[in-house]
Amino acid sequence: MMARSVNSNSGVSLRRARSGDYAFALGLYLASVRPLLTKLGRWDEDRVLASLQNGFKPATVRIIRQDGLDIGWMQVSDTATGFHLHQIHLMDGYRNRGLGTGLIKELQERARSKVKPITLNVIHGNPALDLYLRLGFRVVGEDEDKLHMRWRGRRSVKG
Repeated sequence: MMARSVNSNSGVSLRRARSGDYAFALGLYLASVRPLLTKLGRWDEDRVLASLQNGFKPATVRIIRQDGLDIGWMQVSDTATGFHLHQIHLMDGYRNRGLGTGLIKELQERARSKVKPITLNVIHGNPALDLYLRLGFRVVGEDEDKLHMRWRGRRSVKG
């Protein structure tokens, strides 16, 4: 399948994950969550590895590419009741450049067109919380590790 362009100005595209992408995804996942969970006193490598292994569904994973390089990955489920952003991870050097914002805004447009909400969970202390709040997500619950967030877009009415 051909990669889909996300934003022609950024050179970012998405491609479907392949079985060989798991090691790449795992490395980025561990680099992202280890410092956050360690700071919370909640790092348990076996638990974290099992969680990703059980939740990583290649059919819902897209590899984020820029200028021909794999730079991250995201996982989104689309169900009858809404979208769920399971993961979004970018390599160091590609964060804080608007790439994740663009990908989430594209997801919001998809959700708005289908009149569906988006949910996500973010680890306590993750700087991405500021991004999610800025994009209109609201905290709707929490557990020991994560805040549970929801975005409910509305179709604009023009008249």
